[in-house]
Amino acid sequence: MAPLLCLLMAGTIVLGAFMYDGIEVGNAARAGVQYGAQTAFTAADSAGIIAAAKTDASQITGLTVSTSTYCACDSDKSTVITCPTTNANPCASTDHLDYFVQVIASSTFTPLIKFPKLPSSMTISKTAIQQYSQ
Repeated sequence: MAPLLCLLMAGTIVLGAFMYDGIEVGNAARAGVQYGAQTAFTAADSAGIIAAAKTDASQITGLTVSTSTYCACDSDKSTVITCPTTNANPCASTDHLDYFVQVIASSTFTPLIKFPKLPSSMTISKTAIQQYSQ
């Protein structure tokens, strides 16, 4: 019975560590998008967004962060359009143009204990999107 209990405890520890890393990666993505959504200037500050995300998840090794901005019209937020460089509004006359910043944070989780028939590492990826004012 003791070997079975030890295996169960080891599995619980590995699952807990995986979930902890997933929460931290998600928090890092949200921290980056919160920084970027402050103003139009911070939305374009990729280095600042990445620094905010990595500072939030400083205990996660190998965290990679990518950022992007995009626009969408009020009536159809699922259709991404290129943000105009002028004040021209490419949307219909009754629509407003909305600006968004997106942050994708990812990390590779490698469990301390290897289990048969389970992968030796898993990628954790979280995406955060927030609207900002132009």
